[in-house]
Amino acid sequence: MKNIIKLFLFVVLVCLFGKIEASHIMGSDMTYKRISSKKYEITLTIYRDCRGIPMATTANIKVEAPGFGTQNVTFTEDTIMDVSAVCKSATAPCTPANTTTGKGVEAHVYKGIIDLNSTPFSTWITSGACKFYFSWTECCRNGAINTGVSGPFYTYCMLDICVGENNSSPIFSAFPVGQVCCNQPVRLSLGGQDYADFDSLSYKLVPALGSSRTDVLNPTSPLTATEPLTSYCLFGMSIPCTPIPTADPPIGVYFNEKTGYFVFTPTKCDEIGVLAFEISEWRKVGGVYKLIGLTRRDIQLEVFSCTSNNPPTIKSSIGNNISINKSQCDVLTFQISTEDKRVLNPPPLPHQTPDTTHLSVANMPPGATFKIIDYNVRERVGQFTWKIPANIPKDFRTQVVFTVNDSFCPTPSTGQLIVSINLDSAKNNSKLEGFVKYDSNSNCAVDTFDTGVNREVQVVVNGRAQKVVTNQAGYYGFCVETDTGYVKLLEHPFYNDQCRADSNLRFKASLPHTINFATRLKSGLYGQVIYDKNTNCVQDVGEIAYYKPIYIVAQPGNIISSTDNFGNYYLPLDSHVNYTIYVRDSLKYFGACSKSFKFNYAKDSAYFTNKLLLGEEDFDNVFLAHTNNGNTLRLATTGKSTFRLCNRDTTKYGKTYATLLIDSNLSSISVTANSGTATMINKGEYKISFDSFNTTSYYDSILGWQRPELAPKDFYKNQYVTVNYWPNLPKYNFDSSFLIAFRIDSLTIKQSAERINDSISRRIYVRAAYDPNVKTTVQNKYITPVNTQIDYQIQFQNTGNDTAYNIELRDTLPPYLNYATFRLKNSSHPVRPLLNGNILFFYFDNIFLPDSGKNFAASIGSIDFSFMAYDTMKENKNLFNNASIYFDVQEPVKTNTSHIVYHSPTVVNALDKQLYCYQEKIKVPFTGVYDASKHSNHKYYLQISTVTDNFANPVLLDSIQSDLTFDTFKIVLPKSIVSGKYKFRVVGSPAKAIPFEPFYSAAFEYKAKDWASIYTKKTTAFCEGQTIKFIADTGYSNYSFVKNFTVTKNNLKDSVYPMVLAPNDISIYAILTYKNTCDIITDTLPISVKLIDTARFTIKDSFLCTVPHSFNLTNESRGLLGTKYYLSANGNLVDSSTSLGQKLNFNPSQSGRFKLTLLAKTQDGCEASDTHNVIAGIKPTASFTVVNSPICGNQPIQINNTATGNGNGIDSAIYIWGDGARDAKTNHKYSTLGMFNLNQIVKDSFGCADTANTTALLNPAPIAIFNYTLDSCFQNNKIIVNMNSTFNGSAKQSETIYFGDNNSSSSTSANNNYTGIGNYQVSVIALNQDNCADTATADISIHPNPTFSLNTVSIDSCLHNNNIEIEALGADLQKVSWDMGDGSNLIGTKVGKTYSLEGVYAITATASNSFECVATQNVNVNILPDMDVALTVNDVCEQESIVFQINTIYNKVNDFGYSLNYNGNTIAGNYPSEKTQTATNAQPGLYQSQLIALATNGCSDTVLVKHSVFNKPNASFSLDILSNKVNFINMNTQTENLWFYGNKDSAINNNVNHSYTYSANGDYTVILKVTDNNNCFDTAEQNIHILGGISFFVPSAFTPNNDGKNDQLTISGTEYIAKLNFKLYNRWGQQVYESNDHNDLLTKTDLSDGSYLYVMYIQDIKGFKHYINGTLMILK
Repeated sequence: MKNIIKLFLFVVLVCLFGKIEASHIMGSDMTYKRISSKKYEITLTIYRDCRGIPMATTANIKVEAPGFGTQNVTFTEDTIMDVSAVCKSATAPCTPANTTTGKGVEAHVYKGIIDLNSTPFSTWITSGACKFYFSWTECCRNGAINTGVSGPFYTYCMLDICVGENNSSPIFSAFPVGQVCCNQPVRLSLGGQDYADFDSLSYKLVPALGSSRTDVLNPTSPLTATEPLTSYCLFGMSIPCTPIPTADPPIGVYFNEKTGYFVFTPTKCDEIGVLAFEISEWRKVGGVYKLIGLTRRDIQLEVFSCTSNNPPTIKSSIGNNISINKSQCDVLTFQISTEDKRVLNPPPLPHQTPDTTHLSVANMPPGATFKIIDYNVRERVGQFTWKIPANIPKDFRTQVVFTVNDSFCPTPSTGQLIVSINLDSAKNNSKLEGFVKYDSNSNCAVDTFDTGVNREVQVVVNGRAQKVVTNQAGYYGFCVETDTGYVKLLEHPFYNDQCRADSNLRFKASLPHTINFATRLKSGLYGQVIYDKNTNCVQDVGEIAYYKPIYIVAQPGNIISSTDNFGNYYLPLDSHVNYTIYVRDSLKYFGACSKSFKFNYAKDSAYFTNKLLLGEEDFDNVFLAHTNNGNTLRLATTGKSTFRLCNRDTTKYGKTYATLLIDSNLSSISVTANSGTATMINKGEYKISFDSFNTTSYYDSILGWQRPELAPKDFYKNQYVTVNYWPNLPKYNFDSSFLIAFRIDSLTIKQSAERINDSISRRIYVRAAYDPNVKTTVQNKYITPVNTQIDYQIQFQNTGNDTAYNIELRDTLPPYLNYATFRLKNSSHPVRPLLNGNILFFYFDNIFLPDSGKNFAASIGSIDFSFMAYDTMKENKNLFNNASIYFDVQEPVKTNTSHIVYHSPTVVNALDKQLYCYQEKIKVPFTGVYDASKHSNHKYYLQISTVTDNFANPVLLDSIQSDLTFDTFKIVLPKSIVSGKYKFRVVGSPAKAIPFEPFYSAAFEYKAKDWASIYTKKTTAFCEGQTIKFIADTGYSNYSFVKNFTVTKNNLKDSVYPMVLAPNDISIYAILTYKNTCDIITDTLPISVKLIDTARFTIKDSFLCTVPHSFNLTNESRGLLGTKYYLSANGNLVDSSTSLGQKLNFNPSQSGRFKLTLLAKTQDGCEASDTHNVIAGIKPTASFTVVNSPICGNQPIQINNTATGNGNGIDSAIYIWGDGARDAKTNHKYSTLGMFNLNQIVKDSFGCADTANTTALLNPAPIAIFNYTLDSCFQNNKIIVNMNSTFNGSAKQSETIYFGDNNSSSSTSANNNYTGIGNYQVSVIALNQDNCADTATADISIHPNPTFSLNTVSIDSCLHNNNIEIEALGADLQKVSWDMGDGSNLIGTKVGKTYSLEGVYAITATASNSFECVATQNVNVNILPDMDVALTVNDVCEQESIVFQINTIYNKVNDFGYSLNYNGNTIAGNYPSEKTQTATNAQPGLYQSQLIALATNGCSDTVLVKHSVFNKPNASFSLDILSNKVNFINMNTQTENLWFYGNKDSAINNNVNHSYTYSANGDYTVILKVTDNNNCFDTAEQNIHILGGISFFVPSAFTPNNDGKNDQLTISGTEYIAKLNFKLYNRWGQQVYESNDHNDLLTKTDLSDGSYLYVMYIQDIKGFKHYINGTLMILK
């Protein structure tokens, strides 16, 4: 029964989902991460087709060590992610997760821990397992694949723990791309990264796998694993063809096995194939690369048509393969640019709107960053910067993957670029760096106050260029090859390089690689083009820069420029000429907002001095705009071109009007209109009418309402306004071009407009952002003429209850600031600055700043900028400043007020020298702080400080009382001032702290009085050949040495100088010198170098072994006059009366080693010596004996050494064995028999020797030999031994067998049975008549037979689900064979068996152990007859009864009890007495009922059935009685709608609106029965009363020619008319006549002959309404 149910479910799923949806697996990959030793986290990612069946919450992972075993592990699901390629505005197709939804890809991530330290893995490893495979398999692959790859799905990863136990696998760079565009280049990165281990990676395209590693799935020929999809090949080339990836488009399939870069152009637009690739991981072990792991990814790739979109492209500024030497250049920087070309469609189709590109990066190495240079441009450019860490391996290689996506909907296109970065220690690089500075004083030099400029810089080396954007400080840095090149400052509209003759600054490798640019503002007109949405030539709220290039034209002269991607422009205009500035594109001018003015360089040369507002023609708009004073509804209506030709006016067609409806829950509402007339209709409802419609459109028609009760920081919760707009149009139109198009654009609230019957309605919830803020200055309090720069910072934060969409900062600048020096230094968000006069604006467009309640960190923003103050400010001038911050429509919030005070400090003027010497008079001129005309006798103080101390601890030198503005200090520095570099400053107070920074003097050098002193630590005579260290004490580190009036060393830094003395050396000088010499100072050390006597003596014999010892010596020294000689032994004086030529005897009283030294000492104290070593030893006594005698030929001779050393010990003993052998061993084995002479030579520790000798005789020896047979299993053990020893010519004495268990035998053939299990040694001993013996042995083991028991599960089991599991339990069971009792045989320690028939089966198990000993065990199992039940449940409608039908399928069990579970309720019953059960009042829903049946023999069955209870439809209708005609409106149409009209008439009518005409008056009951697709129904009824019909007739023509006949239009039934409205239209849809009097219709008319359309509304005397229209012909 269960198999039938499974088959039924499979068929249902196939029917529901079709071919693609019947299966779900699109791809998969596996990775692993090392946690600790031999412990890993495995990650399985499965990519599912969201249209297919859901994934399970667990995955079965197989762990395999080939040749050792397998083990299954269950992983749980960790994450589900929708990874479909969709644009931002599209809905995620796989929502809700893991259900059958739209076309998309869902990633299911399963994770688990595998510990190889646990069993059975550790057992495998102990046995030699190295490679571990982790795999997963599933049925089935997606049925949509049409390249021949089908069937099951298998994936795996591998780890070799013997090579890389500490390894983690590579990580894939990104989720796979599952869709590619047909006939467009595809460039994908299939690579990964291994920053955990920095191992080398290689890539390979491989076949997809089916059920195992060996089950290869190849696509249909000519496709292969390396050509998985049909690719573009030139005409005449076979497929597959040779790849050319650089062709346009790429030819063939290209795959880079080093980087994983995959390139091809798919040409079969309905192809779905499989792309599989493998990543091999290599590690250098012992200098050789070894494979340590494998990772693979298998993914379905679908080709589809993308004719309406071009894919984006991506490129690097320095190429795709970069090599760098990190020891020479530690920062790598380059740019990544993108391009997206729009599709140009043939007429009349419009061209595609260009997409915005989006950049992302993967595989970034540690320490790397990537940022988008400007988010406001359409084609994004990013900058990659890598600060190379010190711990990165010197041969590190990686592939950084850059991905670009466009914004095409619903499926964006993708492009990828791989940039390979290789660290190469052999590469020759240089670091080229510098700054771009703003030349604030135009002196073409980089000065202290020149600030950095954020610019784009390009470097060109050998014709190859790369770009980089400087940081906020203006810094740039490049890594370049050491070669000649140049650096170029790229063009910018606001700066020039006029300080350089050539903007390309050249460099050479041998030159310093730091270049500072000096730039300054160009002369000309700067501005910005604003997109003027409402063409009122005023920049309103929400109108921002025109973000694409457009032409700017100045007349006269036709001076043309172009804006950048921010709308900024620059025009180089002549001064004092009136220009008119236009904006135009390539086809037409936009002149509505053009400006005419006289341009003046001095006045207008600054940022954004003028704005040009770009207004398009034919712009229709109805939008809700927020203003600072409240809320304004701007209404503008524009018809199509055909409508404008109608020349509509109010005299014929009435006024045009709009209605504004404001909810009454908002108080203090006032409505005004600046054009037209505003009239209050009801409370909260206003109508505005326009007098005419002669122009093409109405702009700036404003309805406004004020809400003063709402403060900026209020939290508005659910307050809202509703705006409705109805254009007044005719109900019927002849031509669709008569329609007018409208829309509502909310600039801050993102909701879509709803259009119903030419009306527009918007409900807008009132929310707000709010800002606490602060404004600060870096200078804090003071500025001076030396440093007039003021650095401002404005901080803001959103603490409201809604996101701030646009933020404006408005700063009214104080006077005395030089507005031309404005600099934007830093901003937390993209900003658009604008300086207009003395007002500085900062626009944060689309900032989307969240409120602090949602994201506190992201709710904060700031901006930093600076100005230079004019140095003509008066002393103590105060500069106060604050700013206003506008959050969207909120009232401005003002910052605190910053306060800066201007001070004029005392200025030290230029010194006359840069070097001053000791006692030299110094003049220090200065300019005072006070005006002499207002102040007199002011006291000034002169201070001095070292350059390094920088006046942290100044020294007061002098003071002066002066009434002069200019004066001079004249001083001599005191002796306490030492040599060094100093600065002066003059202050108005002797205190160290001053309220502002004075201007210091330039640094100068001062030389105090120095000294020179030379000496040496040696106090005795100076002798020839000695090396003496002379010490110079100079007080300065630059000095020279002079020896014998000749300079030996200049410019010394070390104060100690070693020198070798010669006999003629007489003096040494130390001379102190300076670069800028003030003094030359010397000191002299006179010396006198004396001669030495060369000591020398000889010895006749230096080694003696006889006693007594006597050594003979002779003195052979130089013999200077007055020299004395001294002889010592081991430092002890032997003779002090030695003279030249004297012969001496040294007679030691004991043995030993002696060092004899002769010292020669002259009368001047100069010494020399000579040394010899001698040995006095005593001869040892040699002696030895032979230990084993007689000696058998198979035995070695053993020696006992009995030699003595006579007090000095034996150092060595050598034996000469008589057979040519000689060694120091005390044993020796001869190869032949016979008599041999032995000799011994011994030596003591001094080398004295002696000898001894003897003889040795060798007899023949026997050889013991035997063989045996053995049955080693204990149950039947037996050993048989046969002896066959040889005696080599000597007579046999005995031969004996020993069995090792205390049993023995002298028989040449004997046997033995062992009584116990264990290890035994069998031996044979052979003995001859010379008492020489030999022994032979053999080790044997008696092994146990296996002992085991049987453990069975379900011995008594039901047939339909029987699974007999039986296990042999015991130690050392190597193989177990099973006879299952039904003719089948199984092998294994634990086996399972399912029997097909009931009955009793006898099972026999035969087990063998590792010794191949066997044993058997038996067991019987009983298979019981089972049961199989069925449950049938039909789908019903709401409130009906559900009938459950229970049946049995297997007829051997027909009596059982059951439990039926439905919707949480349990019903118990017995079969066959209770075959049905019923549940009443069913409620809508999808249910799964469960039937559990239990037979008396214990067999059971469970059935699950899904069934539905459908919602009943809701029948409802309304009606409108028009005389005897009734209009019915069906409120809830279904598949079938059956009407019963109460008069035996009925009809099926599925329309929303229909009518029925009754033929007789009376009361009727109308019944509507609606039936849905599930055959559920509902009814509704209404009672109506028909009074009788009244009809009216209008003739089709009349003749108003005043002939008295048919001159008036007459309508029949006028006596029943209560109200009438009659309108007449010409064939152009213009209303030409209207009347409300039925007795006077067209009595007088000047209408011409022709056909007209009438529309007539009548209300009869019974209150019924009649709408009649038709054609009327006028004939005169």
